[in-house]
Amino acid sequence: GIATVKSFSMEKHEVTNFARLSKDYVRKNEEAIRVSSAFTPVIRVFVLTGFLFTLIYGATLTFQGVLEAGSYSVLVFLTQRLLWPFTRLGETIDLYQRAMASTNRIMDLVQLTPKTEIFDLGIQENINTGSIEFKSVSFSYGKLSVIKNVSFEISDKKFVGIVGSTGSGKTTLAKILLGFYRPKNGEIYVDGKDISKMSSNQLRSSISYVGQDIFLFDGSLKENLTYGSNGISDSELEEVLKLTMLNEFIENLADGLTTQVGENGIKLSGGQRQRVALTRALLKESKILVLDEATSAVDNKTELFIKKSLDKLRGKVTILSIAHRLSTIRNADKIFVLDDGAVIDSGSHDQLLRECRSYKKLWDIQTGSYDFTNM
Repeated sequence: GIATVKSFSMEKHEVTNFARLSKDYVRKNEEAIRVSSAFTPVIRVFVLTGFLFTLIYGATLTFQGVLEAGSYSVLVFLTQRLLWPFTRLGETIDLYQRAMASTNRIMDLVQLTPKTEIFDLGIQENINTGSIEFKSVSFSYGKLSVIKNVSFEISDKKFVGIVGSTGSGKTTLAKILLGFYRPKNGEIYVDGKDISKMSSNQLRSSISYVGQDIFLFDGSLKENLTYGSNGISDSELEEVLKLTMLNEFIENLADGLTTQVGENGIKLSGGQRQRVALTRALLKESKILVLDEATSAVDNKTELFIKKSLDKLRGKVTILSIAHRLSTIRNADKIFVLDDGAVIDSGSHDQLLRECRSYKKLWDIQTGSYDFTNM
């Protein structure tokens, strides 16, 4: 967050916050050291007491002739060897407490039960088509209802758009489809099969997903492009690169496909990262392609590239595109309009402009023709 901190001139605030956290860390260490410091002298006094007892009582017995002088010397030596390791007990306890604090944090994470992985029944059925059906699906974040009794169908190999204002539930629908969230009510069918009866791997292998936040691994461009696509040939890779028009960009790189992209693709622009993510999704060769704001961080030229790529994919896979930029889904076979977690209308772009006030408002705002004086 360094760039954000600098852009808001919050350096002093963050330094103060860091100092507060550091002082808190020092305070907790002082408490640990205080306990350790109190414990160590007690152990040393115990060792000294035991040694003195052996020294004095053994000497008394030796003078009385009860104990041989050689035995007394050996006893003193053994007592010292026995008791002295106790002085390390304080350090051991301190290390134990620190280790247990770290171990407890790790075990809390390891022992977490995955609550969203609900599709692990192991029933393996082939996904032959990309048809999708939502039946009376509802979902809530705690008490906040996000999706409300949503029902719609997407036919095989159709291009469908989902639009709506921010917070209307578009992204949540995509995550429910992928099994990241469990619907409170309703059923979802892919290829006519209830996804609650599929394994999570089977479900997600049939869906390629491009989210709003693109993540790229610290490796080469090729490694990121082929991630999740085992055994992809160079010719297949080249074909998809042409489809997404990424080949021109790669040809201009000095190292081509071996170019290192850096942690989270930091060496690439936002638009380039999204085109890489789209290519990676297509290389997966799934029956369904889900795009969640795939043009959110791109310029007009890159948006045009993505639109052309989607046009070439039409009729090959089922495309579910969640979009704020309505221009990207203008030519969709069908568009669903969400408002406050419910589907309020559906139809083609032209049909919605005529019949859906919410869609027309979104379109007018983006094209600059909306009259804000009526707000």
